[in-house]
Amino acid sequence: MLESKLQPYSHFKDERGSFLGLVNEENWKEVNFVKTEKEAHRGGHFHKFTHEIIFLLHGKMQVKLTNIAHLEEVVEFTLEEGEGVKISPNILHDLFYLEESEHIALLDRPFDPKNPDLHTL
Repeated sequence: MLESKLQPYSHFKDERGSFLGLVNEENWKEVNFVKTEKEAHRGGHFHKFTHEIIFLLHGKMQVKLTNIAHLEEVVEFTLEEGEGVKISPNILHDLFYLEESEHIALLDRPFDPKNPDLHTL
């Protein structure tokens, strides 16, 4: 199933600063902070088993999602700061960075370098 943008579940701001609630569902096993330069490309792969959420903290990225079972099923959109995307297994994901960016990636399975769940077409 192709996914679309995720919005924070909560946003609160007062004189102390702000709180942005990113995810309050499911069972995430790995959380990564990623910094990427402008015009870089990440992804270009899919996972057979792993669910992933990417939340953009700073910058802007173009997201392209392709259902590998139905290659004609493609969704593209731009993520702005504070937005995210949920990526299901068997969805090829390409991330194109339009600005220098920082994001958090959550995975429901820890990465195993001996048996990485990273696949390409």
